[in-house]
Amino acid sequence: MSNICDTQYKVRGSRKALSDLWNTLQMMEVNSKDVYLYKLAEHYGIDYEHRGISVRGKIYWAEFEDDEDGGLLSFDTESAWSACDLFFDELNKVLGNELSISYREIECGCEIFYVHDVGGFFPEECCVSRDSITKCKIFVLNSHHIFDARDLMADWGWGFTNPQPLPNPMLSRAKGNFQLAIQKKETEVSLRLTNFVLHMYKQLTSEQRSQIFALLQKEVKKKEIALIIGCSVSTVYREIKRNSTDRGNYLWSKAHAKALDRRRRTTSNRALDAMLVWRIKQMLNELWSPEQIVGVLAKDGIKVSVQSVYNIINADTSGELRRNCRHPNFKRRPSPSRKPVKATNIAGRTSIHDRPAEADGKRFGDFEMGLIVDGHGHAILVLVERLTNFVMMEKLPHGKKAGPVAKAVVRKLFAYRKCLKTITTDNGSEFAAHLDITAGLRRRGMDDVKVYFADSYCSWQKGAVEHENKLIRQYLPKKSNFNEFSDSYVRNVAKKLNLRPRKKLGFSTPKKEFFKLFAKFALAN
Repeated sequence: MSNICDTQYKVRGSRKALSDLWNTLQMMEVNSKDVYLYKLAEHYGIDYEHRGISVRGKIYWAEFEDDEDGGLLSFDTESAWSACDLFFDELNKVLGNELSISYREIECGCEIFYVHDVGGFFPEECCVSRDSITKCKIFVLNSHHIFDARDLMADWGWGFTNPQPLPNPMLSRAKGNFQLAIQKKETEVSLRLTNFVLHMYKQLTSEQRSQIFALLQKEVKKKEIALIIGCSVSTVYREIKRNSTDRGNYLWSKAHAKALDRRRRTTSNRALDAMLVWRIKQMLNELWSPEQIVGVLAKDGIKVSVQSVYNIINADTSGELRRNCRHPNFKRRPSPSRKPVKATNIAGRTSIHDRPAEADGKRFGDFEMGLIVDGHGHAILVLVERLTNFVMMEKLPHGKKAGPVAKAVVRKLFAYRKCLKTITTDNGSEFAAHLDITAGLRRRGMDDVKVYFADSYCSWQKGAVEHENKLIRQYLPKKSNFNEFSDSYVRNVAKKLNLRPRKKLGFSTPKKEFFKLFAKFALAN
C-alpha cells in the first residue's frame, strides 16, 4: 500500500481556462464523488502513460470563487507517495498555459513537506528546515502549538531556546509567529522526528471534532466551521467525508475513534522483517522483477509494496541486486517517430495487417518467433506463445541460414501443431523459408499455419518475443559468445523463464498455464 500524499492547490489564471477546468470538475460531480486524475487526463486527451506522468490520485474537494481577477479555483488531492505536479503542468499546457498553480504538498511518512507558492497563498502553519547537522527550526503560527511542542520535546529529553519573533518579514506579518529552535544534545536531529511534529499539527483534535458536530447540528456552513475551528475548508470537507457513519451522519465520538483506528493501521514505512528481506533478496538473485516478487508474496498473504523492494535494491551498497535488474541504468528517452516501411526482401510475404483480428494475444495458440545473435554469427531461436508467454529456445548450429531455421521451428512446434493458429515474426532474411514452416506444420483437415511479418522498424508489433529476448539477455548477455553456452544451458534458461511468475497470469507461471490450456485443447479435440 502506498503512502497517501495530501496536496492543497490554489489556481488563478484567465477566466476562460479557470471556467473550463471548474466546469469539467462539476461535470464529474466533484464534492459528491472523487474525481480520479486519470479520468481528468482522458477528458483532456493527455497521454499520461506514454509521457510517464503519474495520475495515481484523486480530487476529493473543490470550490470556485469568482472575483475581479478572474477567479480562484481551490481543490485538494490525495495521491500515491507524492503530488502529481507533472500532471497539472501538462493540464496547464492543454489549457494554453494560462494558469498559475500554487500548491502545498505534505506526506509525513516519506518526510515530504514542500510548498510551491507563486501566489502567496500559504502562510505556513509549520515549515521545517535544517540549519546545521545538530539544529533544525520549526516555524509555528500559534503559540498554543509551541507549548504543545515544548511538552513533547521535554518528554523526549530535548532542550529548546525561548520563543523569539521570526526575522523573516513575510512570516512575521502573521500574528503570533514564533521561532522554536530545537537542539538535540547528543545525537543528530532526526527529520523524521520533526516531521512527526509536523504531522501532529495537521491532525484534528477531539475538541475540534466535537465543534464540527455541534456546528453541523446548527446547519452552519462548512466555510464558517473552518474559520471557527482554525483549519482549512478542505480539512472540514475531508473530515466529514472520511469519518461519517455508513448512513452519512457525523458523530464526533465515532469520527474520532475512526480516525485513531486509521492512524494505528497506517504503515508509515515500517521496516520489513529480516527473514522477509532475505527472501526478497533470494528472489532478486533469481532475476525476478519487483512486481513478480510482490505478486508471489501477496499470494502467500504477505503485503509488500513494489517501492519496498526497490528500497532493498537501493540499500544494497555492493550494487549486486541492481545488476540483477533488467534495466540497471534505465533512463526514459523520447523515441523518434518512424513511418512503416514495406519490406520486399521475402518472397510470398504475408503482412501482419492481414492477420486475423482474433490473434490479439487473448487466445491460445498464437506464437511469435525471433532470433538472438552474438557478434560471432551464432544464433538462438526463440518461440513465444503470446497468451501464456511460454518460451521455447534452441541453439542454431548453422547460424542464421533460412533453411535450418525453418526446420528448427517445425521441430519445436510439431508436437503442438494442432493448437497452432498463427506465427508472427520480423523481416529478417533468416525467415525467408517461411513457406517451409507452413508446409512442415500442415495438418489434415485444418487450415495452414501462416507466418505473418511485422512492419519494418515496428518491433512493438511482436512485443511478446521482444520482451522475452530482454529477459533472456539476463542469462546470455550481449557481447558474449554463444559457443560458450551448451545446449543444456540454453534449455535451462527457457526452463527458468517458464517458471517465473508473471503479473499478466495472476502471478502464475507460463509453464503451468501453457500446459493447462494445451491439455484442455487436446481433450476438446
